[in-house]
Amino acid sequence: MRIVDNVSTINRSCKVVGKTPNAVPRRARNLRGVVAKGIREAIMAGEYSPGSPLGEIELATRFGVSRGPVREALVQLEREYLVRSYPNRGFFVTTLSEREFDERIQLRSLLEPLALQGARERATPAERASIRKQLRELEATAARGDQGAYVARDYEFHAAIWEICGQPLLKELLMQISAPVFVFEALVADRYRKAAYDMAGDARAHRGIVDYVLGKSDEDAHCCLRPVLDLAMRAERPIVFGRRVPAKA
Repeated sequence: MRIVDNVSTINRSCKVVGKTPNAVPRRARNLRGVVAKGIREAIMAGEYSPGSPLGEIELATRFGVSRGPVREALVQLEREYLVRSYPNRGFFVTTLSEREFDERIQLRSLLEPLALQGARERATPAERASIRKQLRELEATAARGDQGAYVARDYEFHAAIWEICGQPLLKELLMQISAPVFVFEALVADRYRKAAYDMAGDARAHRGIVDYVLGKSDEDAHCCLRPVLDLAMRAERPIVFGRRVPAKA
């Protein structure tokens, strides 16, 4: 699976509010979709680095369209967390500051245990089997060493549990908090590869979450989630922001 497909998978899973109304003519929607796909692929190919400006005139010339479809495409990509807009400045490829990264992980540490608790209480036998399958697929992806695919699979794993918890508002909050981090990690997947990030260890850290949801762990939800978020702060954060990973004790 190409890295472009991986980010598209994350974006589709987000199910962000604000989809294009049906009243928009099909031809206009198709043109916007074509332009959005082209911009998305260019970003994921590294033609536009995180934080780079996305000029409407330059993109319109590149894709041979007017500025209208370009602007609509950029708005769509903003809903996918791949692009950000700023008043009087325009659109830019998404990026995260270290402070924002830290804040989003902290918010996850507070909210995601509630989703785990809900999933543990509500999960049907079929949903429990699905969670086990998600973990197997996560570990298999890690074994293949494909960082881009792993990021997408990791997001799908967590999003599946948020869906099961039966709390729509909580699920939406977790998606809004977490999706930008996963998308940004996909954008800088090469940094993970260069740092030889331990994907297998990351995948194993998710076993505690599965054990908790399946009722096989006596630890509370916070404890079962902590290994995953500790890795995000201790091992991933230095990689994401181009810093040296601290040596293991």
